[in-house]
Amino acid sequence: MENFLIFCGANKGNHPKYAALATEIGKQLAKSGKTILYGGGSVGLMGVLADAALSENGKVIGVITEQLDKMEVGHHGITEMILVPDMQIRKVRMLEMCDVSIAIPGGYGTLDEIFEALTLSQLDVIRKPVGILNFENFFSPLLQQIDLMVEAGFIHPSNKSLFVVADDFDSLLDKLASWTFNP
Repeated sequence: MENFLIFCGANKGNHPKYAALATEIGKQLAKSGKTILYGGGSVGLMGVLADAALSENGKVIGVITEQLDKMEVGHHGITEMILVPDMQIRKVRMLEMCDVSIAIPGGYGTLDEIFEALTLSQLDVIRKPVGILNFENFFSPLLQQIDLMVEAGFIHPSNKSLFVVADDFDSLLDKLASWTFNP
């Protein structure tokens, strides 16, 4: 696993702990020589993540829509910026380029990206490990909803193996390193 796609918020959230988490992840991945792929933003946790990795001379690749870049949210200090015409192409391009994707706290976009990765994996279009960092139980309600969807018969139980969950980043990395899909 060399290319880490990080899904995270275009906002920083209401508590500094989220920015601290993004900083820690950005620095840790950069120090270990990993490439960070992300949505290309200069704002929110996206900007914090990128800046943290860059502060450790890390390689950071952003994929952003032309519209978002024109709105001046593109981070033009990163290693490489890839402009795409729309959000659908953005998500697929990021997933094609990565070895693994990880969700940390964020909003609608983060949820959209998680489910895009899981849906494409379920359909065997792009099958790569997906990690959910359940930092301070941020994603617990979402995970409960997924359990309900399995119980109600809308998600096949084997498809829960499309993702792994951990409460801390190091544990998540360990789980992702040994991930295998068992249909």
